[in-house]
Amino acid sequence: MKAFQHTQAAFAARIRDPQNQPVPAGIPQQRMAVYETLFFNNLEDLLSSNFPVLHEVLADRWLEVVHAFLIHHRCQTPLFAEIPREFMQFLHEHAESLQLPPFCEELAHYEWVEIGLAAAREDLASLRAQPGLSVEGDVMAGVPILSPLAWILSYQWPVHEISVDYQPETALAQPVWLLVWRDGNLDVQFAWINETVVWLLQQMETGRHSGQVLVERLAAHLRREDLAALQAFTRSLLEDYLHRDILLGVRT
Repeated sequence: MKAFQHTQAAFAARIRDPQNQPVPAGIPQQRMAVYETLFFNNLEDLLSSNFPVLHEVLADRWLEVVHAFLIHHRCQTPLFAEIPREFMQFLHEHAESLQLPPFCEELAHYEWVEIGLAAAREDLASLRAQPGLSVEGDVMAGVPILSPLAWILSYQWPVHEISVDYQPETALAQPVWLLVWRDGNLDVQFAWINETVVWLLQQMETGRHSGQVLVERLAAHLRREDLAALQAFTRSLLEDYLHRDILLGVRT
């Protein structure tokens, strides 16, 4: 068994780094090359399809980055679908040493979000089947409950604009905010939001405040006295979010 494990380890080392690791004893080099090529090509195809913009932006350096990922990163999951998440972790740890453009980590995350949310295990119908929660409740009188399938994200780089033709060299003075959610049809939706909406959503994450309390807290936060206008704004926003499955419902 030890001999087999030794061969297995040598085989894996060669697969990861064929330029620097020897062919395991007893395995013809030509046959080994077939495994090396198939393994790398499958990995590269998976990553390029999940990170198409990053792939194009890195251009000639893309294959170098995939090789570095294969050599230096040890995945913490056996699930094939989790490899893109592992690649993001690799970028977080090695982007600077690889001297990649400073926006690469955020760009990769932005490209992964749709995949990650689509694969989330939570089910909207099951989440809504909790006692006291209704999709017909009054969003102002009751407590609006934010769906765990709605993510609030911020980026210091204009990730939605980056392309081969536009690669910024400096981060934004103010972050951009993104709301991404999975609706009842299992479709992933995106919306760019402003800081006022972000503040409201973050207040709702506690699951404690009624819509009316949110209005009062928002007025204090913005130092505004026109409660009627803020109430109309908040009601319209919450009812729209309930309709679009960003809210699970209203707890009475």
